[in-house]
Amino acid sequence: MSKELERHVAEYKRDGFTIFEGLFSEAQMQKWRQKHQELMTDYNGQTWFGKLG
Repeated sequence: MSKELERHVAEYKRDGFTIFEGLFSEAQMQKWRQKHQELMTDYNGQTWFGKLG
């Protein structure tokens, strides 16, 4: 296992999550942001944990 992956595993064990920066391209992130905005509009801000805003 690489040192970088070991660091992520340790973070996950310690914090319950880890962040892989740069894993997805900016173009892919923009597509996801756009889709999220569409879904939030369709559901009037309602999420599984309550209404936003």
